[in-house]
Amino acid sequence: MKVKVEFFNMLRDKLGGLKYIEMEDVSTLRDVLQRLDEMFPHIKGEIWDGNKVRDDYIIMINGRNMLFVGKEDAPLKDGDEISIFPPAAGG
Repeated sequence: MKVKVEFFNMLRDKLGGLKYIEMEDVSTLRDVLQRLDEMFPHIKGEIWDGNKVRDDYIIMINGRNMLFVGKEDAPLKDGDEISIFPPAAGG
């Protein structure tokens, strides 16, 4: 099983301009986020607040907010697309 993970805004900048990666052998959103922490130690804890996603992050699975499809434990299937939006800055 393979999923695509897309990064936006400041998170993309923190990953050196990386737009997306593909991951295999993940079955939940939590698996994806934990793997990101392992792959990119310099952003470890960026998305997490304890054992849940920070309230100011928006994560979409196939265009649907993770809050409505199972939150961190949302099940994934082959071909799913995950989009991670960090908080927007501005004023």
